[in-house]
Amino acid sequence: MDDPTKTSITLPPSSLPKDRELTEEYWKENMPEGHTYEKVWKIFYAFDHDLNGTVVMCELADALRCCGLYVSQKEVYKLRVKLGLEHDRVLNFSQFCKFLAIRKKDSIERLTKAFKRFDKDNSGFIDTNELRRCLTSMGEALTRRQVDDMLSGLDINADGMVDFQEFVTYMRE
Repeated sequence: MDDPTKTSITLPPSSLPKDRELTEEYWKENMPEGHTYEKVWKIFYAFDHDLNGTVVMCELADALRCCGLYVSQKEVYKLRVKLGLEHDRVLNFSQFCKFLAIRKKDSIERLTKAFKRFDKDNSGFIDTNELRRCLTSMGEALTRRQVDDMLSGLDINADGMVDFQEFVTYMRE
């Protein structure tokens, strides 16, 4: 079993089968740990706006976040380089699944660090108003809609505060 405190990268791309072997049937049987074929398929096709079986690279980070991988654009670019896709503009379902195979969901250790970054007073809670301000103004700022969607799933009991368990549950879903 994987040690959840280890790095986010689970395996090198070279350990995956050749592209021609990565069929829909392969992914149905070999979806990366923590993901189901049905959920990943739905997420992928939600981002396939023109229904041609591809997702544009500029939306990859958002699609990966929907799969529970909270990645920055910088991290996505590093993953693209690892997979040899740094010059591609679109990716297909199999390539999308490769991203899930080489980048596992965040470990408890990483989630704890992230939570503590927002829990300024060490109370064990994150104020959703403060979280909203941070997410819309710092680093790779999220849009108001992205933050609204995130907070609706994050603050489960709608008390304006997010405790560690709510945070972990949301991030690992």
